Amino acid sequence: MAKRAATSVLPTVPSKIKLTTWGSGKTMYRVHDAIYAVDQFNPSPKGNARFSPILAPSGNVISTL
Repeated sequence: MAKRAATSVLPTVPSKIKLTTWGSGKTMYRVHDAIYAVDQFNPSPKGNARFSPILAPSGNVISTL
């Protein structure tokens, strides 16, 4: 069994990045192709986004939002 770390360390954030706290109840918008439902994962190996497609070591597509 893994041992729990004694302390936690916040990640280092590059100075050019501005962090924003996202409060409870605030609206977040998702923009996507109309071919997918608003709550549907992209099961396709096609994509032109930063993280798509993501492939498992087996070569199978890992569905992403």
